[in-house]
Amino acid sequence: MPKKCDGFTMVELLVSLSIWFILISLLLPHWTIVALERENKKQESIARQVFYEQMIRTDFIYSKEVIRQGRTFLVSFTGNELCVRWTDLLERQKERCGYKFQ
Repeated sequence: MPKKCDGFTMVELLVSLSIWFILISLLLPHWTIVALERENKKQESIARQVFYEQMIRTDFIYSKEVIRQGRTFLVSFTGNELCVRWTDLLERQKERCGYKFQ
């Protein structure tokens, strides 16, 4: 074993830091997209809950807004079709529709 083991050199430190920086800069955008999609799934779950609550109601309001957990859902009823519409965090229009039989 050599007697002079002083540790890392400055070049080794800079190389390792640059590798870490490249890895983090590649993974960070993907992590934010995953976080947004998780929130969108929560929004979709709330919309599904609003949809089923409106399906079991007996009074028919043809168009109204329902606000749940700070999110706005537009509920519309035309003919026998009930639709819930909302905009997700990526500004995409989403819709859940189904038929309501009496």
